[in-house]
Amino acid sequence: NKDLKNKSYWACLSNYFVRDTFIQGYSYPTVEHYFQAQKFSSKEYKDEIRAARSGLQAKKLGSVERDDIVENWDEIKDDIMRRGVAAKFHQHQDLQAVLMATKQAEIIFKSSTDSYWGKGKNGGENKLGEVLVSVREELRLGQIRLAMQCHGVNFN
Repeated sequence: NKDLKNKSYWACLSNYFVRDTFIQGYSYPTVEHYFQAQKFSSKEYKDEIRAARSGLQAKKLGSVERDDIVENWDEIKDDIMRRGVAAKFHQHQDLQAVLMATKQAEIIFKSSTDSYWGKGKNGGENKLGEVLVSVREELRLGQIRLAMQCHGVNFN
């Protein structure tokens, strides 16, 4: 597939990809904006992060040491990331098509600076790759379910 070598085709898999996504009553320009805003309890600071001019700026704001960081952040951050990624791909059919084009492939978020969400030369946990694969599978199961319902299969 020629698209495999076209980096811009896959750009939407990034959390920095700009596509307004509506989550929990607010619109976020990127998943990164959403993720970083959820670290804090202050509505004003969340709004400041949501208004950041880029995903990178949102990440910088989210990295500031503050007293209002959500107490159990390390316990909930994976679920927050999954919620943001899932919302983006559920709300945008064109982006969903790109994610589905990965078929059964392992998705690796290459990062030399983030060994939790990504994977680099020295390894890493690749949690973002796992989230993308999980959302892809959720979408695939939803498509199968819809097709079966169209053929008269009832799931009640």
